Amino acid sequence: MIVVAFVISLGGLFIGTIYFALIARGTLPEELKLDETDLLESIWVGWVRLVGFALAVVVAMLTFGVAVSMLAGLASFVHPNISGLVVSLGVAVWIWGLFYVAFTVHGIVMDNQNIRESIGNSLMLVRLNMPSVVGLFGLIMILLWGLGYLWLSPQSDSWLLLVGILAHAFVATGLYASTFHFYRDRLRWCSELQEYKNEHFGISSNATRPVIKGNKGNGKEFKEKDNQEEK
Repeated sequence: MIVVAFVISLGGLFIGTIYFALIARGTLPEELKLDETDLLESIWVGWVRLVGFALAVVVAMLTFGVAVSMLAGLASFVHPNISGLVVSLGVAVWIWGLFYVAFTVHGIVMDNQNIRESIGNSLMLVRLNMPSVVGLFGLIMILLWGLGYLWLSPQSDSWLLLVGILAHAFVATGLYASTFHFYRDRLRWCSELQEYKNEHFGISSNATRPVIKGNKGNGKEFKEKDNQEEK
């Protein structure tokens, strides 16, 4: 069962990579879109990176869970209610931490970044846009939950259920596409903000500029700017 679950998970990640890569391609301007050959290559590379990212998240979750369990066990010697409070705080901290890496997938499938670069951009983006990120994901969860309840209201033998499934897929794809638009727009804003700080406060651009590469441009715009600055 463990082997079957692992294989199915890998297959699910591969299908998910194709799904998000096509959504990302649809949200990019025409001049930045990959051709079919490069798209297939980026899907394979993105799948490998997403598998590595998923394994890292699982390892982090297990490590964090063991630490919280140990703290909860120690707290139970003081009072049982304190143990429950520790567990609740641990869950809240874990969910809060997931917000900071929520756009890692976007960096991998849209900008062809490696795991370290995509996590770094996600951390920066969420740190500078936390209220907007919470509002975006909160709205998406409410819409998916509310409309999902509506789509599943027909009986299982009714043709309306098929309509609900298709409508849910259409709405969910649109909501996921909105996160890619949000990611690209806010990452551009973060880049402009960092450049403004570099110009007015003399901060080293190499240490603060977000990594925006991949697609056809592959970071050439920023490389050209760096060369001009060095000259």
